[in-house]
Amino acid sequence: QSHTIYYPKGIQYNGKIYYTTMKLDTIEINHDLDIKLEISEVKNKTVLLTANGIDIGAVGIKSYKFYIDNKLERQIDTDNKIQSFSVPTTFGEHEVYVIVENKKGDIRKSQSIKFSDYTIKTIDDINTFTTLANNGETFKGKTITLIENIELDGNLENQWQTIENFEGILDGKYHSIDNVYISGNSNQTMSMFKNLAEGAIIKNIKLKNVYINNEYSIEKEDTYTACLVCNNRGKIENIGIESGVINTTKTTINTQTNIYPGAKIGSIAAMNLETGEIKQCYNKAKITSKTQIEGYAMSCAGGIIGVNLGTIENSYNIGKIETTGIQTFAGGIIGYSNKGEINNSYNIAEIIIQGENSIAGGILGRNETSAEPVTINNSYYSVGDYAYYDWSENGYIGIVGSKISNEQLKTYSSILGNSYKEDENNINNGYPILKWQE
Repeated sequence: QSHTIYYPKGIQYNGKIYYTTMKLDTIEINHDLDIKLEISEVKNKTVLLTANGIDIGAVGIKSYKFYIDNKLERQIDTDNKIQSFSVPTTFGEHEVYVIVENKKGDIRKSQSIKFSDYTIKTIDDINTFTTLANNGETFKGKTITLIENIELDGNLENQWQTIENFEGILDGKYHSIDNVYISGNSNQTMSMFKNLAEGAIIKNIKLKNVYINNEYSIEKEDTYTACLVCNNRGKIENIGIESGVINTTKTTINTQTNIYPGAKIGSIAAMNLETGEIKQCYNKAKITSKTQIEGYAMSCAGGIIGVNLGTIENSYNIGKIETTGIQTFAGGIIGYSNKGEINNSYNIAEIIIQGENSIAGGILGRNETSAEPVTINNSYYSVGDYAYYDWSENGYIGIVGSKISNEQLKTYSSILGNSYKEDENNINNGYPILKWQE
């Protein structure tokens, strides 16, 4: 860019002073295509910038100034024709350019180049990710990658900010996120991600010590609670919830016979919709649903999914499920389903139900027979210590899949299919584990 500077000049004529301007100087800061700026691939939160400067008039280069997002990151005084600068990056998209000055004072600016860092290494990266997402960025066509285990400071003052809509790919690379904490009574939906779009993917993450507590209680409205996603239309695979509590409490009154508000709760998804796929996932967190609704109600609690219309396969649940309320459907894998499939999955958790017209099932709590029936293939639940049911008044056992003993189930890794292996290192008390877990 050329900048011309003028200064005022006074002229006296006929008793009056008139002002005009005259040219003082012109400063040239030109965009020069001869200045080559190259950017390396972002690795471990670092990017290498390399500038190939020009020496106008062959008087010698004086300095390089590297700018990122219009902020001077580094000035290097040198007469090198080629100069590199390694700079730490932060999550998001960035713009970089370099200004080269020679010893005569001539200045040249390179073209601006954009680069992105969609890797997550720190809590600050997590916070930037959630902030961008909740300001309208859906990350469609972009891949977010975890490169380190993340230990959050999860508590009432430091809560995970639920991401409204996610359309990209989140790949944990088998890292863990610890201490996810979400609690309150002002949001109908509560999970790390509210909506996972069709075509979007979340994969390869372990979640430890989660605490999800939804106490939303508006009359005639459902609540949707999960650790990971409330409404899944995409693909969730290789997700393990290692420990924690996922709870919903709803207290309200409903006198309308055509509305059945309640709680929909699962560890991985509250709702797995028609295009939703959940594969190679497991849950060890405790799931509790307490609905104190006077009048008409319906709640659904599942070890993996609350309500299902899609597909789940190669997944298992160990987390205890405990529900209280009128007409609650609880299942080891799915609470309630009116279409879809359950393949190669198992449950060994206690399912305890309390409340009239409530149903418990080792795999599925209730299949809505008035709709397209769900298909259950090669899925099992154990008996004995892990299959206690509280038969409340008018309560009964729902659809349960195939019932086998604990000892039998421990030998079923090959029967369950290629996604499983034997628990050789006893990380799962001898029960089959998913191959990706080790």
